Amino acid sequence: MVRKSNLEDVETMHCLTSSLVDNLNLQKIVLRSCGITIDGVSILSSASLTCSMNNALEELHLCNNNFGNANLRDLVEGVLNRNKRLRSLDLAGNEIGPKGCTSLANILQNQDSNLEELYLDRNSIDDESVGILACSLAKNKKLGWLWLEGNNAITDVGLSMLL
Repeated sequence: MVRKSNLEDVETMHCLTSSLVDNLNLQKIVLRSCGITIDGVSILSSASLTCSMNNALEELHLCNNNFGNANLRDLVEGVLNRNKRLRSLDLAGNEIGPKGCTSLANILQNQDSNLEELYLDRNSIDDESVGILACSLAKNKKLGWLWLEGNNAITDVGLSMLL
């Protein structure tokens, strides 16, 4: 687990991702509050796109990095579409909004996805974002947990879309 480290440096992120990619037995990656930047998300995404990024990976925790919506589509395509065993994704505290939710909706609609838990608490999710997610959840039979706590822009209108 890497926590409260500084992964803003591009070279450090390259080094980290190359070691993660080479470990074919790694089941859980935790990069909490590490200062992963937009560039870091791109590096992680491209590393996972160029290989099958560890088919053993079941959990990926990237919470509290504040990278927002940037390159989330690439991350989703790289990690989730290429790793069929991933069952838990923690993106809490990253300022994800409607654009990021659109990227996540694509994977939630994918029948090959085995994602069971999605943590999106403390982001910038509003009623529009919830609507995007709700539409994709109508086609998803595997997701059992969707954590949205602390997204204060979600109103009763947004909540009703999930019911």
